[in-house]
Amino acid sequence: MNAVKSLFTALVTPSALAILSTLISFTLFASHATGSTLINYKTNIMPWYKETSVEYGEQGPTGLPTDSDFFDRSAVQLDLSFVTPDFELPTGEGQRVTIKDPLITIHPTTNISPFLDSSAIAPGSFISFYLSPELEQLFSISINFINLPGPTVGSTISGKFVSNGSLTPFYGNTWNFDEFTFQQNNWRYRRADSGDQFWIFDTTASFASDNTNQMTIDKIPLSEPFAPGLLVIGLVSIYVGRKFSGFR
Repeated sequence: MNAVKSLFTALVTPSALAILSTLISFTLFASHATGSTLINYKTNIMPWYKETSVEYGEQGPTGLPTDSDFFDRSAVQLDLSFVTPDFELPTGEGQRVTIKDPLITIHPTTNISPFLDSSAIAPGSFISFYLSPELEQLFSISINFINLPGPTVGSTISGKFVSNGSLTPFYGNTWNFDEFTFQQNNWRYRRADSGDQFWIFDTTASFASDNTNQMTIDKIPLSEPFAPGLLVIGLVSIYVGRKFSGFR
């Protein structure tokens, strides 16, 4: 009986309790640890290929869409990173994995509209992967950009990027069609025949590329920032426990 009492007394010392709490903390964090996935995707340069405007002249809206070429010398390129919860690519025929509203970062490129940055991304964006009946790995990307103040008073700009293609996971090569649609509402355009008068347009311009790109998919191990802190607390508790035990 005395041996059991001595063992119990030893187990409830500050040092032993600190070690035990640290081990339990490590076990709990390890059992709940999950990783993330980092997806990098960069489009080719997407040149302008079509544009439509609705003219709002001085006499009121005409409502007639017309072909236009305000942005025909422009091009767009997107360099994207997605951070998603950890997932595996579909392995069975007809399986689909969709990640809604992932964390998206837009990296600067030389061919990019100034308003296209991460802060302009709207809810409803997604990236998905699908295994076709032919066992071909397909992917879809859809990113919505919210209305933001445009370059002229009262105008707004928004956009949508869509990409669909096939992926070779081992090599990271994709064959895809990328399209970015740019919308500018209430855009004031100075008339060439008058320095004081403007045309006001709703303009929709599209940029597209049909080519091969590179997509990388990497696993990110989840860091456990609290575990090192708990370890330090445990070690300090051991030290304090030993200091107290010296005064007994």
